[in-house]
Amino acid sequence: MSDTITRHSLCRGVCFTSGVAAYREEHNCHWLIDIVATRQGSRGVRAGDMRFQSLQIWRLRPIQPSDKPVDFDGQPAPDATAVVEAGADIDNDGEMIDVQDRQFVGFTDWDFEQGWPKFYVAPTMVGDEKVRLIFLPSEY
Repeated sequence: MSDTITRHSLCRGVCFTSGVAAYREEHNCHWLIDIVATRQGSRGVRAGDMRFQSLQIWRLRPIQPSDKPVDFDGQPAPDATAVVEAGADIDNDGEMIDVQDRQFVGFTDWDFEQGWPKFYVAPTMVGDEKVRLIFLPSEY
């Protein structure tokens, strides 16, 4: 795990490692970390089972033909190009198991041929405060 922890500017109860900070700078994806951080308060995340609460797996993936994209109001979002989703595990075929939360993304220029970005989130003590820490799989 990284030695340097940064508090997220929008969500004070969420922090991220120096590895995540470097990743978001290198890939110009501050927006992706913002989605993971802000979704920590969503109903799907809060209602997740114990396994999900102890370790969340978040990833960005392209829209699939079977997806039914909707916006925040539950209205169809046919222009969505990607989805950020969270679950407790990923199977051997790369499918998210037991998806707890998702947010469709209207546009991204992410090059999915370079891979699908993935992050973990876990409850962690920072000083005497319990926060949700976003970190890279390589920092696990």
